[in-house]
Amino acid sequence: MYEGWGAKMLFQRTIELTLPQMRTALSRVERIRDAAKDEAARQQWDLTGKRLQAVIYLLQSADDMVAYQAQLDRVKNLGAKPEANPVLGVQSGWDRTDLMENRAKGN
Repeated sequence: MYEGWGAKMLFQRTIELTLPQMRTALSRVERIRDAAKDEAARQQWDLTGKRLQAVIYLLQSADDMVAYQAQLDRVKNLGAKPEANPVLGVQSGWDRTDLMENRAKGN
């Protein structure tokens, strides 16, 4: 239904709206955990906090994956191939540089 750069932007916007809400929820859970009177309640709230943190990591990873795939698709659609024997010191195009930097970061 959605593809390309528009899909990336739509997905990114959803993540941008969701992450602050998740971080707020995590902060509230941590405050409740810290105020809990007994150890069992603290452990339960601590587990809930870890689950929320896992969702935050998942959302961030999904955002990175979609951004990387959109950039990869765009570069592939350009049909530009890396030069077999590039002149030493010549800078590649911004799209290839961006793609390689994101890959190096693990995005």
